Amino acid sequence: MLFLHIKRDRRDDTEKQDRLREAGTLNRTPERFSDPMFAVGEFFDARDLLQVRYEMVRVVRLGEVTLAQAAARFGVSRPTCFRIVKAFDGGGLQELIPARRGGREGRTRSARRYCASSRTTGPCTDVWERAGWHR
Repeated sequence: MLFLHIKRDRRDDTEKQDRLREAGTLNRTPERFSDPMFAVGEFFDARDLLQVRYEMVRVVRLGEVTLAQAAARFGVSRPTCFRIVKAFDGGGLQELIPARRGGREGRTRSARRYCASSRTTGPCTDVWERAGWHR
């Protein structure tokens, strides 16, 4: 097997990390797994969560390791490993992209903050009363 060692500059690493973060595929804990493919060469990047998940599915599907071994090797729990393999089987590569993190009610929270900061006779008084919110 031939591995090319390409010298990367630090700026490239930062830019890639920023792109991964924007796409929602930045692996926040790349140090947690010990797959040998990610220790050699420049192609495999432990920060790329999509690539890490695909490799985990690939080694399980090829029969190279069991689910439990893959979970340990890639730093996830066995249920998480099983869920990822099952998701890939059901929907392909797109199912390996993590769901967006964070609350789903951002607008509601900011509206509540706005209403809480307004005066009792402000524009939200009626909304507060109808919604049953008490200050």
